[in-house]
Amino acid sequence: MAVSQYKLGALLSYTTMGFNALAGLLYTPWMVSCIGATDYGLYTLALSVVNMFLLDFGLSQAVTRFLARYYAREDKRSVPMFLGVVYKLYFILAIVIAAVFAAIYLNADLLYANLSQGELDTFKNLFAVAALYSCFLMPCMPFEGILVARERFIALNICTLVYRVLLVAGIVVALLNGMGVFALVVVNACMGVLYAAAKYIIIKKCTGDRADILSWNGDIAREMLGFSVWQAITQSTEQVSSVIMPSILAITSGSVAVAVFGLASMINGYVYEISNVLRKMLYSSIARMLQESDARIKLQNQSIQVGKLQLALTGFFLVGFIAVGDRFVSCWMGPGYPTLSLCCILIIAANVFRMPQCVGDNALTLEGYVKQKALLGIFQMVLVVIFGTMLSWTFGLVGGCVAVFLAGFLRAIGLQYLINRYLGIDARMFFAGTFVPWLLPAVISGAGGLAISHIVPLSGWSGFIVCGLGTFLLYALLSLVFSWKGNDRDRLLRQLGLMSKRPVGRE
Repeated sequence: MAVSQYKLGALLSYTTMGFNALAGLLYTPWMVSCIGATDYGLYTLALSVVNMFLLDFGLSQAVTRFLARYYAREDKRSVPMFLGVVYKLYFILAIVIAAVFAAIYLNADLLYANLSQGELDTFKNLFAVAALYSCFLMPCMPFEGILVARERFIALNICTLVYRVLLVAGIVVALLNGMGVFALVVVNACMGVLYAAAKYIIIKKCTGDRADILSWNGDIAREMLGFSVWQAITQSTEQVSSVIMPSILAITSGSVAVAVFGLASMINGYVYEISNVLRKMLYSSIARMLQESDARIKLQNQSIQVGKLQLALTGFFLVGFIAVGDRFVSCWMGPGYPTLSLCCILIIAANVFRMPQCVGDNALTLEGYVKQKALLGIFQMVLVVIFGTMLSWTFGLVGGCVAVFLAGFLRAIGLQYLINRYLGIDARMFFAGTFVPWLLPAVISGAGGLAISHIVPLSGWSGFIVCGLGTFLLYALLSLVFSWKGNDRDRLLRQLGLMSKRPVGRE
């Protein structure tokens, strides 16, 4: 496969990410003003409930893994039978999830008793459409795994970018014509169907893979399920707070709290995506490293180097929101969201502890410790439910965000324990090499940014840009002085330069 597949594919992925972030930041306030905070909260709630069950279940990664192995062996005869088994499994899964959605719809008045009758009726209509199209598209979920296994990154990412552009355009048209919140869900459904159809056409034209729908192989099914179950649990708990907490807040605090939490989760999602790019890039180099005789030493060193960079990235967003978060929220959403900045700080803070662990996290997966990671994810999910219910009932939205932070922080501690136990990466060396050098620049630049924000008399976007730029320059300068010393930057760039070579077994 040509290197351009990876380079251009990565460029398109970043372009899509940038478009998502820019479009979300620009049109979300307008959307809220058009449909109202209550309807936006119900829209967020309906999609979050659907997304809670519309998970990949680890099967997509299993599809990529098994197909890549068949292609490497040139075992073309096994591909149709394998795809036939995959589509059947997804079809069965769609039926099960449809039954769950039906139960939620019929018992919505009991599950969301805090909603008024009008809000409940709106939610049920939105949920019905979202649930129907999600179940319809469930058997199409293997498409992405097939394209990744065939290394069709350019076609896949072009398709994804076009889908995102059309989705935003459709929502804008619906809002301009005053169609209301129901039209937004319909637009999501229509664009989702078109996206799946486009991927199917790419598979048909570019890969030639066909599924033998009439065949069944129990061994393949058992092997797939054995691989995917624990991975599915791990994946489903990665962003567990964004799908569980809206339902908890709907029960304890109402639709407005759900809307504000949805905005904070959206900001956190952008931070997570930015941090996750490096995690994906380094996956293959970690796989090669694990095959070497001095793997533990190299893994220890790289975990510190990459952890410092990840902490610098996620830490900047945390420091930035501490310093100028209120200005940003005022410019972005206007008045009426006094707790949004604090919610963003609390949710992002959980990522500040988690994302620097990406090297050890990837190594655990590569070494087969998926079950342990899955159990840790379940532990976090339980904590979110317990802490979220207790704290949001007493302290409302802010209490729910505190629960998200506590659960994320405890998961990070547990993950570091697994990394230390199974990989031999010394936790004290890791924290001493990453967090200790970062603390002083973070505290000083955060305090300095707050001072700049209070001193600068400008308001609006101009004031935010000036204060934000000042905070960034202070943070960057202090980080270079205290966090990055010697040849650390050059060493990291050389490591990242390896990513221009062909990855091994991973996009």
